Amino acid sequence: AEMSAKIAKHAGEIALSYEIVDETLHRYSVALSPTEVYVVHSGDIGSWGADANIAKIVHDGKTLSRMHEIEGIVFDTSLAAYVLNPGVRTHEVADLLERYGDGSSLDVTSPESVVASTASQLFTLRTSLDQEMKSRGVEGLLYDLELPIAHLLAVMERRGVAVDSKKLAELLNFFESEVAAQTKIAHDSVGQE
Repeated sequence: AEMSAKIAKHAGEIALSYEIVDETLHRYSVALSPTEVYVVHSGDIGSWGADANIAKIVHDGKTLSRMHEIEGIVFDTSLAAYVLNPGVRTHEVADLLERYGDGSSLDVTSPESVVASTASQLFTLRTSLDQEMKSRGVEGLLYDLELPIAHLLAVMERRGVAVDSKKLAELLNFFESEVAAQTKIAHDSVGQE
């Protein structure tokens, strides 16, 4: 409730970082600026999370969006790093700070410090990643493709999909018989299994 009240009075973007424990939200941090940061020890996010009018900077927002309705993500540092360097498997905040940051690093003295310093650093990362994307002419990939698709996928993953189990069983039987038939053809062509 306190965080919701602060966000309601805030004008401008916020940065949001989080910690997941056992596939649930354990704690999160909201930065109203690089120097005004709050840590919330809760798995609940206020209605501001689903408010698309509150612009949010995140790192890997899709993971959090699977658990909670998060709207209004205007920048995702993980996706921006992927657009800039798709060959790297993971894009951790600490690595991004080393490459694109201002020389600062995460405060790793406690789990609370990590989540707070991550939220604080997202402002700097957003600026430098955005500049790098513009210099390469790839910012459209983030804003027009990656962010909308990540949001759509998160909604689908949170809601799930309906499956016609009878039709799925029919497909299973069809593909099993196809595999058996093609395997027999292959064995017959070489004269042995």
